Amino acid sequence: MAKVLPLFAIAPADQGGLALGNETYAVLRIPTAILGLALGGIFGSIVVTRRGLARSLLPLGLLMHLPLVGIAWLAAHPTAGLPTISVLFFVEYFAYGAGVCALLLAMMKMASGEEAATRYALLSTIALLASYFPGLWAGALAQHFGYAHYFLFALALAIPGLWAASAGRRAFAEA
Repeated sequence: MAKVLPLFAIAPADQGGLALGNETYAVLRIPTAILGLALGGIFGSIVVTRRGLARSLLPLGLLMHLPLVGIAWLAAHPTAGLPTISVLFFVEYFAYGAGVCALLLAMMKMASGEEAATRYALLSTIALLASYFPGLWAGALAQHFGYAHYFLFALALAIPGLWAASAGRRAFAEA
């Protein structure tokens, strides 16, 4: 999403984009991204504190990926107004912040014990690779499928991660 969302926002309408223009996108992205990520991270922390990590992984994983439906809707309705675009972008960043919070806490728990720093560094590297590798072909896939179908395809690709979150519930079950 991180690689395609800006392309989608500034792409011309005849190419399936929102045709926002660089300046409009930048002005829109700064508050939605900063507030969304910060508030999402706080929300994710509260959820994990109240429910525990094991019971929070799947709900926060679902929350992290469900905004793709809204972004796909936006791609199918590119004439939506700036307030609608802003709300959907905010929800995307909020959900991402909450999901990343759960991911980081899970990595911290997996890394605990002797040599925790080394294990956390390894897990962080794996997470970064999982984040960056799809960016290599994301633009080409978005062009091939069109933005609306690409975002739904990305949602389908979340299924293995959601399965892992479900399996992680058993692994992180707190006594």
